[in-house]
Amino acid sequence: MIKLKDIRYVRVGTRDIDAAVTFATRIIGLEVDVRDRHAAYLRSDDRDHTLVYLDAPADDHTVGFELGALGELDMAAAEILSTAPSFVIGKRPALGNVAASLPTGPEALPEGFYGPEQAV
Repeated sequence: MIKLKDIRYVRVGTRDIDAAVTFATRIIGLEVDVRDRHAAYLRSDDRDHTLVYLDAPADDHTVGFELGALGELDMAAAEILSTAPSFVIGKRPALGNVAASLPTGPEALPEGFYGPEQAV
């Protein structure tokens, strides 16, 4: 089992960013950090963003998980591949992350696994 430290962020596709941002700010209480015509980055704490709405199909979504140490990234990637071999793994060790994704679709949930940032 992968040892998650935290959920880092969630990215969700929507065809109505305005309505999604209104819901997130007025109902949930999030704060808009950055917004353009393609995306809105919202925050719930001191991180740069915790929720992103993208101008994309509703089944285009990603969840980013934080791990406790850089060494846990390879173990997380191996765990994902052992249970879901159709995942595609991309590594950027200098940035301290492994991104795993499935093709988008109603049952698909691309996931990103992140560890502490490393000096480049």
